[in-house]
Amino acid sequence: MITSIREHKGRLFIGGITNNRIGCLKLDGVDPEWTVHQSYWSKS
Repeated sequence: MITSIREHKGRLFIGGITNNRIGCLKLDGVDPEWTVHQSYWSKS
């Protein structure tokens, strides 16, 4: 069961509370330098 996801630098990280692994998918057509941190806390 997936309980959390996060996009970071062109990849989607997937995790769940019932396992001890993290999934990672490369996303096509997205900015490979984009981070959620920049989106929320950028200076602009």
